[in-house]
Amino acid sequence: RGSYFYLVGSTVYEAFMNRDLKITDRHAMLLKACVSSDLTDADDESLSLAGLRQGKGILEGLPLWAVKYTSLVLNWCKRERANLPSDILSHAKSLGYQVEHDEERTVEIAAGDRGKYRLTLDDDDDDGDSNHKKSSSLGTYRYSEACIESAGVCDQRINSLCTTLSKLQYTISMGGGGHSVGNAAPPLRILTPDEVVNRLWSEKESLCQTVLACLKYHAKSETCGGLGVVEVQQLTEQCGEWGLRIKDDLRRQREEGGDPCPHGSRVPAVLSKALYWLRDELRKWRPSPQARHDAASDTLHLYACTKTFFTLADDGKRVSFSSAPIPVKACEVCPDIGGGGDDKVLDEVCKKYGKQYMLGQLLYWQKHNVAEPQASLSAGRRGCITLPDVAQSCYSMSSAPTKEYNQAHREGLLQHMESNPGNNWRPDMVWNYKSTGITIYGSPFCDAAYDDSPLDPQVVGWLRDNPPEFNSFS
Repeated sequence: RGSYFYLVGSTVYEAFMNRDLKITDRHAMLLKACVSSDLTDADDESLSLAGLRQGKGILEGLPLWAVKYTSLVLNWCKRERANLPSDILSHAKSLGYQVEHDEERTVEIAAGDRGKYRLTLDDDDDDGDSNHKKSSSLGTYRYSEACIESAGVCDQRINSLCTTLSKLQYTISMGGGGHSVGNAAPPLRILTPDEVVNRLWSEKESLCQTVLACLKYHAKSETCGGLGVVEVQQLTEQCGEWGLRIKDDLRRQREEGGDPCPHGSRVPAVLSKALYWLRDELRKWRPSPQARHDAASDTLHLYACTKTFFTLADDGKRVSFSSAPIPVKACEVCPDIGGGGDDKVLDEVCKKYGKQYMLGQLLYWQKHNVAEPQASLSAGRRGCITLPDVAQSCYSMSSAPTKEYNQAHREGLLQHMESNPGNNWRPDMVWNYKSTGITIYGSPFCDAAYDDSPLDPQVVGWLRDNPPEFNSFS
């Protein structure tokens, strides 16, 4: 157990992970491995530094995308190890320790099968534990000591990752839908331009068509705010014209051998224009308690700004399964609850593995002792990976009003986008994430993580520059 962490009872070792490996970063890292599994020299180096080699040991038999993902995680672990000492020193200083940035010299310490660790030590620290106790008794904590603690955390990360890889082999072999381990399909895939068009504009349950269905319902019920039956009919016809324009543009691009998506995007440019147009149209109309056009316009803006949409790659072929029965013997159970004594089998238990167990374990690889890693996926993705369902969030399909969407709620969301875009949205807001069709993932915040770039300024900039005129009701 890390001496400093154990002594102060701190979770400071999680500081860098909480700051630098948010849910968007985890999905982006896995998506990159699923899209391109080719190993670079940097990937091979990351594997080698951890004592791993492709096709050997824990990586033997794993699909290439899993090996690629392992290298990306290990590269992040290397970055954490370089940055964590600063977090540890800051925490020690906050507790009253005197912090010393001692002079360093680099040495290599053998670490068994995991290669060599490069540690920084002070020239006067060759006595190891004796000097550690001396500095601690004087209330001094040194940078060299923080580096040793950081190396210990890195070792734990590698252990957790290897446990995850072992679980990956088992779940693929048992619930991989007939695939061998080495040929297992990656868990995620990027949607093609045609698929994006279908799911956001053309299909009956697409984003555009469900919004139009809600508008028609409220127009007939006279609860559509500033939109009447005539206006909704005109809007529907214009959406149809946009659909034909999108279809023609895709066909023309194919005939000319061009790319319908702008550079750096996986969404057709004409579809983005159509979404921006629908956003602006809804912004013109006064909302009602049952039809929140202002909230719908804000949400459509996020869809229009998204450059990459992805989904589950197995198309439902992965199956849930249960492990072989594990006998529970009397000698293994406390006597106070009926155990003790001989080897009599009291019961048999089976571990159940859901369809998304593998995906949850890959994303939360550091939590190898969690029974249901997929349980928090849905909540963790809200807003930052899975954009809200516009129809269910902004339009009530009854006379009852939707949840309140006022200036305070909107300002809180904008502040979250600016200060913490990689984390999920609060559950107490107006948004609903239940999808009527096949769930698609993607957001401007995930784009930033995937492209290793800051959030596009126009994402929040347009929302701040264009506040809704009518956005609350008494």
